[in-house]
Amino acid sequence: MTIENKLSNETLTTVKNIGQFNAFNLMNKMTDVALIKTAIELKGSKGYMGLPLIDDNGNARLSANWDDVCKYILKTSKSNLDEKIQNFKTFGEEFMLAADEMGLGSRDMRKLRKFDDDDIASICDKAVQEGDKETVTALIENLNVKNEQEKQKLTAEVEERETQIEVIRDINTDKSREIDQLKEQLSTKQIATHDWQNEVKEALETITSLKVMAFTAQDQLRQVHGQLFEGYQAIDPQAYNLIVQAFLSEVKQIAEESALLWLNCETDFEAHLNDIKPSAEVLELLAQSAVAE
Repeated sequence: MTIENKLSNETLTTVKNIGQFNAFNLMNKMTDVALIKTAIELKGSKGYMGLPLIDDNGNARLSANWDDVCKYILKTSKSNLDEKIQNFKTFGEEFMLAADEMGLGSRDMRKLRKFDDDDIASICDKAVQEGDKETVTALIENLNVKNEQEKQKLTAEVEERETQIEVIRDINTDKSREIDQLKEQLSTKQIATHDWQNEVKEALETITSLKVMAFTAQDQLRQVHGQLFEGYQAIDPQAYNLIVQAFLSEVKQIAEESALLWLNCETDFEAHLNDIKPSAEVLELLAQSAVAE
């Protein structure tokens, strides 16, 4: 029985691919598309597992992973080869052939991989059609500068938004503290037992409780707003669009209802607009009137 009969078809294919790879490598064509296609087939087959090799210590053993194969059998850099495989899968064979012909470097390839699919497709088409390295590298560099500027702008907007949110949180904290103090005053101040004074106290308690709920709901909506604004990249685009649409609709309705409420108040209580007082001040006046009696 021949050695070939003892080997599985997968192992034979792997050995042939290794032979082809090493042949391309010896011809100094590490960027050659044929070499990359061979490497893709070799890596995808998993037939490289269990191949005999000699490691750095001079020990004979079997390959355990892709790292072993790259280092000891293919005699090439795993990171470099994996990057070329990634480029091939991202840009396609036509572009890689054009890139080889132009001598496009790995630095430009890395920049290109960061772009949106539409931008990648546009630059790849230009490279295939014109085959001019200076034109392609200029396109890549210009788009890279544009993307960096947009990234910096977005970062600045996020930082500004975070500052605004922090200011609002501080304001809400002050408001909550003010409300807590008012609630404490309502429960501790000695107010005369006249019916009208009790009515004022009960009304203030109700208004204060509603104010607490309104501020709490408003703060929660601000938190949702911040989460949507800052975390959009982590949400599926289709889901993000629907969530934002619903969120804007609800916030808009709340804002419109609040504006309508104030408009009605201005109309119905116009005679009192010049005498507006916070609940804490009204409570203090109530307590003073109780002491005076």
